[in-house]
Amino acid sequence: KQLMDWLTTMRPNVYWLTGFFNPQGFLTAMRQEVTRRHAKQNWALDEVVPFTKVLACTNPDKHKQGSPGWEGKEIPEGVYVYGLFLEGALWDHENKCLANPKAGDLFVEMPVIHVSALLEEEANKRYAKGLWYDCPVYTKKRRTDLNFVYTPKIRIPSEEKKRRKRKDPRADPNYWVKMGVAMLCSIE
Repeated sequence: KQLMDWLTTMRPNVYWLTGFFNPQGFLTAMRQEVTRRHAKQNWALDEVVPFTKVLACTNPDKHKQGSPGWEGKEIPEGVYVYGLFLEGALWDHENKCLANPKAGDLFVEMPVIHVSALLEEEANKRYAKGLWYDCPVYTKKRRTDLNFVYTPKIRIPSEEKKRRKRKDPRADPNYWVKMGVAMLCSIE
């Protein structure tokens, strides 16, 4: 349905990433599109990296211009995607970062995610603010290189309480690696 609507009406505001046979190809095409928009600044495809931001909007049907989480008046560079599930953690909407999962919750649906492309040095500057986990995305629960899509950086809790005697382990990306946190396109 997504592809037919795109073909017959117009480019969608939000893409169901799971609905693509080859989500890696879709994200590469997005990177190419952003690179072409910056041709005058001499951007090259091999110099750009994906830049990811998790938005406040959880319902893709309501993610339209002017809704909460929408940035600006126009669709920005890149794409909005939905349909991903978080395994091994949950998304803390209040603090806008990963959090420990609730007991019994194996998979939690992620909010809409804005995926764009930036020059690697610019992305590194933006990611320098805060703590990040390189969260792999797979098409299926079986985590193999054949099912790998890409690795966005997802915000993790920061060490805000300085008076603690012990360091918060969640402020370390290795904590989330040990928890086996990943995003999945399909949980079946």
